[in-house]
Amino acid sequence: MTFPYFYGRIALPLKWSCAGPCTTLDFGETSLDFSVTEQAAQQQGTPVLYWIFLGIIVLAVIAALFSSFFTVEQQHVGIVERFGKFTRLANAGLNFKIPFIEGVASVQSLRIQQLTVEVETTSSDNVFIEIALAVQFMVLPERVKDAYYKLNDPEEQIKAYVSDAVRGKVPHLELSKALQSKTEIADAARAELNESMGPFGFEIVQTLVTDIIPDEEVMKAMNNIVAARRNREAATENGEAAKILQIKAAEAEAESKVLQGKGIAGQRREIVLGLKEAVVDFSNAVPGTSPHEVMALVTTTQYYDTMHAIGANSKNTVLMVPMSANGGTDIMQQILAANAAMAAEQSLKGEATPPQVLAPLSPTVVSVAAEPETVEDEDNDQ
Repeated sequence: MTFPYFYGRIALPLKWSCAGPCTTLDFGETSLDFSVTEQAAQQQGTPVLYWIFLGIIVLAVIAALFSSFFTVEQQHVGIVERFGKFTRLANAGLNFKIPFIEGVASVQSLRIQQLTVEVETTSSDNVFIEIALAVQFMVLPERVKDAYYKLNDPEEQIKAYVSDAVRGKVPHLELSKALQSKTEIADAARAELNESMGPFGFEIVQTLVTDIIPDEEVMKAMNNIVAARRNREAATENGEAAKILQIKAAEAEAESKVLQGKGIAGQRREIVLGLKEAVVDFSNAVPGTSPHEVMALVTTTQYYDTMHAIGANSKNTVLMVPMSANGGTDIMQQILAANAAMAAEQSLKGEATPPQVLAPLSPTVVSVAAEPETVEDEDNDQ
């Protein structure tokens, strides 16, 4: 009986070679080499299939040995099952399981996880609102078994409970109140989740309302209301500012008038004192002249000065005033008559008669006191 020649090579950490009539084992680093020659097979009387079967068994044992060890990452817990039944929990690090009997069904994370939930509901004033919540939750280390076996889809369960809590809270609030009640809405959702998810091994760490978005048309209307209110406030403030400016301008003008009046009064007082001194000096220098004549002379001089000032201004219209040799005396008499009339009126009212002051002539006085015959423009023919 003859046996065919057979040679094989398997890449494993174990190296096994057979040469000649003897079989030797050599443990190398990277491969398992075996060969069976026809001569060796005849001398030993061992079938080739025997060696193949033995190699398969060795490989299976090595594979089972390596698959018996597994690692679990930090902040994770492995769930080990034996023939589909829960056996134990595997903590972080290197763990061992019985090959072909036990298996790792799942690895549960103990970290805090976040789930975003968007809920659409209505407020008490029938405004559609979309509310976005961020739910932060974690699996309790001592309740990992319940969290895995009692709930098929924990995230969908959390979304359902959050939606139920929000739709039970927001419809009792108006839109403006709902926008200001983020904390109350989040607390209601968290209380509902803790009560519902606690028996399943989940802890709700925090629930946050990240956004409340009303309907687009409602948002536009709210923005228009806010803009109108701001514009009204701005108009009110602008009116108050203009009012203050006008008041301040009037106060400044009044103070200016007071100061101007004081200046004019001081000016006239100084003019009267100067005229008094001039009259006295003139009477002393020219014997036989009376103060009345001196005043007539001063009035005539001022009259001509006024006429000169009117003619020197090119922008003035032509003013025709009576002109005579005794025009100064006539003007002085008119002024004295006006002073006498004012004194009589004040005496009838029972008021004290103020001292008579002869006001100096000015272009305005002359234009009013004199009775012009005609007033024409410079472009008209005289």
